[in-house]
Amino acid sequence: MPALLLECLTPFVVLSALFGVAVASMHKRPDLWPPSLVTWERAVYTRGVATWERVQAALRGDGQQGAALNPMQVRVRQARSRMLDWAASPGNQLTLYVAASAAIALLVGLLGLAQPQGSVWNRFAVPIISVTLAIVVLDWLHRRRADLLEKHRVIRQMGSRSNPLALDAARIVVERNWHRDGSLAGVGFERADLRGLTLSSAHLARASFMYAGLRDSELMFANLRDARLGSADLRSANLSFSDLENAVLGLADLENASLGRCSLREAHLEGANLRDAFLEHADLAGVHLEQAIYNGKTRWPQDFAPPATAINWDTLGDAEREWFRQWRWYLSQDADEQPAAMRLHQAAM
Repeated sequence: MPALLLECLTPFVVLSALFGVAVASMHKRPDLWPPSLVTWERAVYTRGVATWERVQAALRGDGQQGAALNPMQVRVRQARSRMLDWAASPGNQLTLYVAASAAIALLVGLLGLAQPQGSVWNRFAVPIISVTLAIVVLDWLHRRRADLLEKHRVIRQMGSRSNPLALDAARIVVERNWHRDGSLAGVGFERADLRGLTLSSAHLARASFMYAGLRDSELMFANLRDARLGSADLRSANLSFSDLENAVLGLADLENASLGRCSLREAHLEGANLRDAFLEHADLAGVHLEQAIYNGKTRWPQDFAPPATAINWDTLGDAEREWFRQWRWYLSQDADEQPAAMRLHQAAM
């Protein structure tokens, strides 16, 4: 089959090579060619270069400084910028070459179908088209597989315990809009260092952030239904307008966190630290606040009274506060690391 394909494409290759050799010879040795032909070639070449320069100037908007571009020029420039950005990737360059080769091969096949029945061109037209379509489909499947592997690698890096690596992966996730298409739903980010994360309007339903560092993070309008954020560090985090229905936030540190207008229906905040937290206009129907700690600066929704099982930090003495600190610290440690962490804590005391 490759030999037959080469046989069909040989005339086009030979003609293109001869044309290139003739043009190069006209430029280097014009004395070997008729003057009229050389003059015609120079005129065509000059006109082509001038036309291309005008097109480039129109795309760049040259000569229109201080004047607004018309809508068509704006769209052309945007399309050109997107095309250049897309073609800058090595993988996309290869795809562009494959697409160009496939277009040429399909053109050859279609021309062969138009030839008389039984001719050489007509006999090999269908095989050429079939092989070309197969190559295009295989290239698409290969790119699809590579994209999925890259997405899996970036999302896995987002769960790193290294803050720069995790935030760099989160930046890529946002750029490619993976945080909104459900790619992060149900993913585990346990013990990840995501301090300073910006992931607004993210779809994080059923995701796990157990023991994760999310201090100063921006998670506005996030879908965190059934998410697990137990023992997570959410100090000064912005969770306004987020959906935390039935989420697990046991022992989470939400000191100075913003939870305004978010849904906490049936959420579990047992033992959570809510000192200085902002909860105005939040939906707290059925919320579990057993042993949750709050103080006078905690801003609850209007007409909401903390249950008696919650703990008012302002009413505790120094000894009780120290006991609660140690109790919360110990329970917030990873179960596998509790013995070693406890020994270090006791040694530090």
